[in-house]
Amino acid sequence: MVETYSLNTHRGHVLIKYKENLLFLLDTGCPITLLSRQLLTSDIVIGGINLKNEANDLTILGDINKLLGIKIDGLIGMNVLRKYENVIINYKDAIIELNTENKTIEERYKKKSTIIPYTPTHSGLLPIMKVKFKDIGEKKVYFDTGAFLSYVNFEFDLKKTRRTKDFHPSVGEFDIDLYATYIQDFLSDTWNELEIGTNDVVKGILKQVDCDAVIGTQCLLTKDFILYPKGFQFAIR
Repeated sequence: MVETYSLNTHRGHVLIKYKENLLFLLDTGCPITLLSRQLLTSDIVIGGINLKNEANDLTILGDINKLLGIKIDGLIGMNVLRKYENVIINYKDAIIELNTENKTIEERYKKKSTIIPYTPTHSGLLPIMKVKFKDIGEKKVYFDTGAFLSYVNFEFDLKKTRRTKDFHPSVGEFDIDLYATYIQDFLSDTWNELEIGTNDVVKGILKQVDCDAVIGTQCLLTKDFILYPKGFQFAIR
């Protein structure tokens, strides 16, 4: 079974629209699923999975809504996403496909794509893979569709590009300096520009999951990608 939903984005965050009035943040960087207190006893069946059986109380929803600048009704994390055969985020057609059929990436993706294996960590709930940073080298990273900006847990000597605001649910909103670097393109040997930042909060999170960086959607907005959690693979085209 394949179910298709409308893809919305806000400040780079991937949002899935459910029926007419509910929005959920699709978050590959979060191991758990969260719902607003009003929905904890409601049947919210997305892609054949009832979220109320998988979710915790999103008590910080008000803070997240304020910091996002948009109202969301919950967050769908990797404890749910890993139960699908495929999760396809199609930016071009503005759709999200949730697939429970037992098919490989190659069968679901008719067009040419690059297959990237990953290693599950943090109880199997975060997808860790290796990415090359220009003039820095290969680092262990995970992709976070719940984030726009990218953060690292290593030293660097890079040019500062700007100062902006970001947020993390555990600390709220904060100011962050961003620096320009490049990561290797997933589909070719070229390099894509990427802004990275660092602070003590993110360093602590990355250290807990034994990872060097978290990559946000900033470098993925021109590509479509598919998560194949049971096969521990990404495909990007």
